[in-house]
Amino acid sequence: MSKEPLPFDDISELSERFGPLPKGYCYRYLVPETRAVPRETADVANNVIGLPYTADLLIKNHLDRPGDEIPGRSLGEWLDDQPAELVRLWSLRGLSLFSILKASEVPVSARLTGSVPAAGSSSPVSARAQSINVDPKVAELVNNFREQAVLQYDGEEEGSDVSTLGGVYDKKDTFEDLKALGPNAILALRSLLDDADIGVRVSAATYLLPSAPAVALPVLRDVIANWPKEKNEERAYSAEIHAKQTLWMYEDGNLQPGLDPPPREIVRKEVKLLDDDVPTLLAKFTDFAMKAADADREEDRHRAGSYMSRKFAIVATLDARSPDGRLALVPLLDHSDPSVRGSAGTYLLKRMPEKVLPILQKIRDTPDPADKSHPRWRQARDRAWMTLEMYKGGHLDVLP
Repeated sequence: MSKEPLPFDDISELSERFGPLPKGYCYRYLVPETRAVPRETADVANNVIGLPYTADLLIKNHLDRPGDEIPGRSLGEWLDDQPAELVRLWSLRGLSLFSILKASEVPVSARLTGSVPAAGSSSPVSARAQSINVDPKVAELVNNFREQAVLQYDGEEEGSDVSTLGGVYDKKDTFEDLKALGPNAILALRSLLDDADIGVRVSAATYLLPSAPAVALPVLRDVIANWPKEKNEERAYSAEIHAKQTLWMYEDGNLQPGLDPPPREIVRKEVKLLDDDVPTLLAKFTDFAMKAADADREEDRHRAGSYMSRKFAIVATLDARSPDGRLALVPLLDHSDPSVRGSAGTYLLKRMPEKVLPILQKIRDTPDPADKSHPRWRQARDRAWMTLEMYKGGHLDVLP
């Protein structure tokens, strides 16, 4: 809105100072307030732009997108923990992905720690050449990796968050199994670099880039240069986005495909314990669980995060009162709203897995007809899936 870092207390002040936005436009922060970015850094006029609502929605959806190249569940969640200068760079990169900025207008990263060499004369080794003398176990894992990549890209085409995220997470597990068999097992992914499916090619190249850039870079650059020529344009466009982000992560020194992100610190010094009695706390928890699911449905990630933090404060209050304080949530496991049952289950799973696991699995896999027609069921299903995955991986404590 301005070239100068003019501070404001409320974003509505921008309309008063610079005039109202055109009809159909909205404000968007380049660097929003997050855990790592204070409000005073975000609330300045040269950190806000005006965008058409449709473009803003595209970017919101993009921030929720998982991928092999992203060191977290989604790009947005990863950026929430990054410093302001890196968030701003990725915001500009995101604008270039949707042709709101030209690629030439995106600044070069000041954090360059990776090296992106010229492609050179090396080219991917053909699948036929790679298939000679491959250990049967390695061949099975490579085939699993291929199927999981197809699942991810099918999910992106169909708008299925569960399939998309499932494919990404399953590839992490498969890569761990390949790593356990040694460096040559990892290099067996080269057989997928000339696969007919563009998503498979990008997936394999992303995982090979840190250790075999000479064969991975040509694949990624070819996808970026030629995706409009692909027969399946939508799938190829998705692959092009992942390929670009892979190279950016690599340039920044943040590309570590297959590695889980470090767990978030859940000890929050700022958490304010509440004075309400238990019935009031349960009523608030119920309300916040439903509002968080509504915000998820409306793709308002920051509002959803705010309600999740409020739920966390309620659980922290209950825990502070007694060692079994959070067991007060048990009655909510029978609530008629699946988002409330799932939220309560998230905080009770480690305390009573024998009771909670079937509830979360039912929300995820075989809901009652009333649940499936419920407006919040899809959000509850996705949250249940994530909770169960994190519980299986021993990471449940990082959930807010």
